[in-house]
Formats: sequence, structure tokens, C-alpha cells
Amino acid sequence: MQVNSSIIWQSFDHPGDTWMPGGWLGFNKITGEYQSITCWENPENPARGPFSESLDPDGSDQYVLLYNGSQVYWSGGLWNGQYFSSVPETARHTMFNFTFIDDRERKYATYTMTDSSVITRFVVESSGLGQQLLWLSNRQEWQPVFTQPLSHCDVPSVCGPFGLCDLESPSLCRCPRELLREAWWRRLWSVFKGALPDSTQVAVKKLEGSRQGEKQFQAEVLTLGAIQHINLLRLRGFCCERSQRLLVYEFMPHGSLDSVLFKKDSDIMLSWNMRYRIVLGIARGLAYLHEKCRECIIHCDIKPDNILLDADFKAKVADFGMAKLIGRDFSRVLTTMRGTIGYLAPEWISGLPISPKVDVYSFGMMLFEIISGQRNSTYFEEGSKFYYPSWAAQKVIEGDEKCLLDSRLGGEADLEEVKRASRVACWCIQDAEMDRPTMGQVVQILEGVLEVNVPRIPRSLQHLMEDQISHMYDDVSSVAEQGASESSQGAYK
Repeated sequence: MQVNSSIIWQSFDHPGDTWMPGGWLGFNKITGEYQSITCWENPENPARGPFSESLDPDGSDQYVLLYNGSQVYWSGGLWNGQYFSSVPETARHTMFNFTFIDDRERKYATYTMTDSSVITRFVVESSGLGQQLLWLSNRQEWQPVFTQPLSHCDVPSVCGPFGLCDLESPSLCRCPRELLREAWWRRLWSVFKGALPDSTQVAVKKLEGSRQGEKQFQAEVLTLGAIQHINLLRLRGFCCERSQRLLVYEFMPHGSLDSVLFKKDSDIMLSWNMRYRIVLGIARGLAYLHEKCRECIIHCDIKPDNILLDADFKAKVADFGMAKLIGRDFSRVLTTMRGTIGYLAPEWISGLPISPKVDVYSFGMMLFEIISGQRNSTYFEEGSKFYYPSWAAQKVIEGDEKCLLDSRLGGEADLEEVKRASRVACWCIQDAEMDRPTMGQVVQILEGVLEVNVPRIPRSLQHLMEDQISHMYDDVSSVAEQGASESSQGAYK
């Protein structure tokens, strides 16, 4: 770039990740700046990464590879007048002609090719390796001449913050025995089990990389970093360094509620007493978020998958990646619809501003699942298929709450608690948010402090019930017509 024949910018003075013949790397004594090359964030993202090559910042006449601008993990050796001692490939009798110059303005190295027709470049890869490459026109590919450092395992953090580099491993990296992959969270995160120096077990949640994941990371830190409750998953720490996004939580030995509640091959069978304690714990955690924190926190994604169980099966509300904070001067907030289908409140689906009552609705839907031990989405009985909450709401109205119980419990439950929980679930999923209780009221009802009346069937569920009955009549009519047709055909034989 030039103005009036004067060059004001040229790419050789801003080399990116590549050092071309004729370009220079070194120290500008006039400006006090180093000219170096820095790798890309990854092969598709040209943002600055953590690895760079520069003249030694400590002042020696050698070039070094740096991690995060300060940690030296390879050095090229001192200039001996002919080449850099640790890189004999830079000697003048080779295809390269390297020169090291120290004058009044700069201290730098430059190079040319003995054969100017040869195309070459030196690049710092996003993997942390520095490579001199030659272009092979007959193969249409770049061929490495030399690579530094010689071993991938000499590159810092090549296997991430917790992995071990192993040249004998097929994948180069492996997990230490103290760090095992878990499957509590899916989608944007990987989760590992680890231990702190005092042997306390923790879960390390690592962002795999996406814009949505970055938003969820910030939401988790903003919410869990400022609160603490026995029924909320505790955040032990976090890491936010360059592209690394890590969250460290207390470890939950029994994993998520859905894995215990719905998996047929699970070794754990939750008794009614355990379920009721879990429900009460979840309610207390949500009541704390809604009513006791400095700012009201709406979780926005309450479901069994986001409830974790500790060694004593104590419930911990987890995964605050979608949480919204509301100042105490406001009652609701407008946000894009997210969360999980089947647990979303009607007003959110309609695009209206939301309040803590969306968590109440999700809690009610989840409560039905905890009582029945089955997903709400479909329910099979004698070959028929229907939406469980609409059927359950009708049974609550009829006073037949016992039939809602998970059949695996064999009827062993406190029927008063079953009635209380079933009625609460039905009140929580009312169409109008003003008809739903607060989570504080839910806690008092479950504790037996407040009485709970028989709820009405939500209109949306009433419509579903009518549709189901209509489909049942259609099926019966179809079968009857088919039978009559077969009978008439038989009479005329």
C-alpha cells in the first residue's frame, strides 16, 4: 500500500504465520518492536493462535518458538557466522542462503534461495510445529524440508490441559488414569472426571468450540460463580485462557436423573422416598434461584437430564448455560425461545416475555416423569399411544393419583405425598402463568406447610384429551366397520 510513491504498509512487515524469502524476522531497535510470525488459531481460523517464532526476547542471537508469547519450547541455537547451530539445514552450502545482521537499526535474520525458481516458505502451524516447506509442482503439494521441534510431545498443551502426550499412542494423546471421560453433558461439551491435589473428585467440563458454547460458558460463570446452595451444582473453578474454556464442578457419582430414572438396564431403582426427596431438593434449589439471590435467575432448561445426583442421591440443579438474570425491579424478560420441547411453557412458545414461571412449568412436567418413571412424550398402554400429562391430569381430578405411580414401585409409597406431588405437578403446568404457584409455594406444599386444592385440567391438555378420545373413537369405528364388512361377506357365501 502506498501514497504518492511512498510505501506506508507492506505484507513483509506483517508476516502473519509465514516467513517468505526476502522477508525478515527480528528486533527493530528504533521502534522497540519485534517482528515475528504467529500461527493461526486453527487451520480454518486466521485469528492469532498461541504459538509464534521470534528472535529471543532475552537478547541472545537465536530464534525461538514461544507458547503464549513467553514460554520457550524450542530454540534454534546461536548464530555462528554461518548458520544457527541447532538447524544445520540453514547453512549456506545448502539450498538456503540465511543471513543474520546486527546493525544500528535492526537485529534480524533473512534468507533467500540459491535457486530463485524454487518456491518455499517457513510457517508456524496451528499445531505448534515450525516447518520449512518446498513446493513440488509435479505433485502439487508442499514438502517439509525440516520441522522443529522434532517431537510433537515437545509442544506445550498439544494434548490439552489434562491430556498426556504419548508417541506410542495411535492418537498421540491419552488421558491419565485419574481423568476419565464422562457423559453427563452432551452437545457442545466434553466432560472428564478428575481429582484436585487434595484428592477431591471433580468433573471438568470442556467446551468443544462454538459461538453458542461461548455464550453458555459465560452464562454458567455469571450464575454459578455468584451463588451457592446445597441443591445447586457447585462450581469449583473455571479457565478462560485464549481458546480454552473449562468449568470445574463437584463430582456427581450417580450422574443425571434421567439416566437413573428412565434406563431399563439401570442398576439403581429409586424408591418413592428417594424420589420425593429429589423433588423437594429440586424445588428448594429453584426457589433459591428465583427468590433468594440478589438477581432473580431463571434456569430456562429444567428437565431430568439437567438434574445431577450426588453419592447420597441428593439432587443438584445443573447446566446453567441458558440461564437468564432479571433485576428485582423487573418481573420478566424477553428472550429467544430455547430449552427443550416438552418442557416449554406456552407463553415462551408464543414469543412472549418470560418470568420465573417458565421454570415452574418445566418443573411440573418433570414432576410427572419422576412420579411415573417414564417420559412424558409418549406413553404406551395395551397398544395405545397417548400424551401422559393429559391422562395424568384427568386422574388427579378423579382423585385416582395412585395409578400414576411407577409400576416398578409395586404401590409402595406414601399416598398422601403422591397426591400432594401429583396436584402440584398439575398446578405447575397451568396454561396461564398467573395460575401457577411460585417455587417457594411449591416447597411449602411439598413440605406439608400449605394445603393444595384439586387443580383444574389445563385447557391445552383438555384439547389433547379430546383429540385422543376422538382418535380412539375413529379407531373403534374403523374396526367395527371392518368387522361388519367381513360379516356381510360371510353371510353371502
